[in-house]
Amino acid sequence: MCGGRPRRRLFSDMKIGIVTDTHDRWAVVRSIVECFTARGVSHILHAGDIMSPEVVEMFGAVKGATLIGVLGNCDTERLSLMEAAKRAGGQMHSQRFEGVVGERSVLMGHDPARVLHRIAGGGYDLAVYGHTHAQDIHTEGGTLVVNPGARGVVIVETDDMTYETVPVE
Repeated sequence: MCGGRPRRRLFSDMKIGIVTDTHDRWAVVRSIVECFTARGVSHILHAGDIMSPEVVEMFGAVKGATLIGVLGNCDTERLSLMEAAKRAGGQMHSQRFEGVVGERSVLMGHDPARVLHRIAGGGYDLAVYGHTHAQDIHTEGGTLVVNPGARGVVIVETDDMTYETVPVE
């Protein structure tokens, strides 16, 4: 230990997989499920535009991971999506999710303007949004803000809030 003390973790080391705007693209969803399974994510945050209950069930198949999602503007099967998430042991929220994931305070919504407006008051470790299909990752007032875009996922380590971007096709 070279005379030092062991590093004390302030937060547990969990991986959060972040995805949005999957739009029933089955092959892409299968790739994302494989990615999340291989990397051992404990939570999947989906920022909307899932479109079908079958896609929710696919994300529910990631062993050891809990799905938390919000509905997007293209999610017309709202009740079916919410029921599918519940059957998969997850949650689907109508407009936004505010809660704790891996000991981190999280805000998630589909609409970028609403999410960005809400984080202005502070108090979140992680904010997630979708809708634009363009990747955007930045820090704002101590909050890691993530839109993984429609062609990738982001995996966040909760202990130090580092992240990895993974393209998917």
